[in-house]
Amino acid sequence: RSPWPGVTDKPILDCCACGTAKYRLTFYGNWSEKTHPKDYPRRANHWSAIIGGSHSKNYVLWEYGGYASEGVKQVAELGSPVKMEEEIRQQSDEVLTVIKAKAQWPAWQPLNVRAAPSAEFSVDRTRHLMSFLTMMGPSPDWNVGLSAEDLCTKECGWVQKVVQDLIPWDAGTDSGVTYESPNKPTIPQEKIRPLTSLDHPQSPFYDPEGGSITQVARVVIERIARKGEQCNIVPDNVDDIVADLAPEEKTGHHHHHH
Repeated sequence: RSPWPGVTDKPILDCCACGTAKYRLTFYGNWSEKTHPKDYPRRANHWSAIIGGSHSKNYVLWEYGGYASEGVKQVAELGSPVKMEEEIRQQSDEVLTVIKAKAQWPAWQPLNVRAAPSAEFSVDRTRHLMSFLTMMGPSPDWNVGLSAEDLCTKECGWVQKVVQDLIPWDAGTDSGVTYESPNKPTIPQEKIRPLTSLDHPQSPFYDPEGGSITQVARVVIERIARKGEQCNIVPDNVDDIVADLAPEEKTGHHHHHH
């Protein structure tokens, strides 16, 4: 069992699914003055651009207990996805889709004012994991995201839907304790870990009772299409198989068969 709630250290199994599956990730921020009143940063509160990818188990974008790469550090401290995207693209054999969505200023707005950011990505038998991150800003090096979420099922099919509530994690590169702490590099760098309500009395998430941190975001990943020969042992109750015809970019038509 992992020392942190909501984090399991389950080994990643080989994937036996066939064909490819396409997903849409949608990110719903829940970090506002109303939900997280303590020291909420009134000025410039935002979520940085979302950056991630669908990838094989040979590539780790970020993980609890691992060390932040330079790309993760730049997302975590500066909200810049540029270096992270470069790192992901350098792993071209291990990555199927680069996942990107726009930053959100301010951090929270009702959905009738602003649509939740979303991005589409694909997975296949070797690249069946999905990771992403986005920074809470302003903050020392706090982020949310998913690490190596497996979209392949034991039954050799593709997961239909994932809904995950997210709490912030610390990239281990800056030792500030409040949203607007001045830069204070963590030397030597520490391991990535979830924030807890007992980290520091000045933390906005501090709770002397040590309860769980109120989730700051929710991510929904929904399967929107499958292509190619499928081989699920258990038939899927959603018919979203798209025939492999001419490349859809050229024809602009989507053909479904039933």
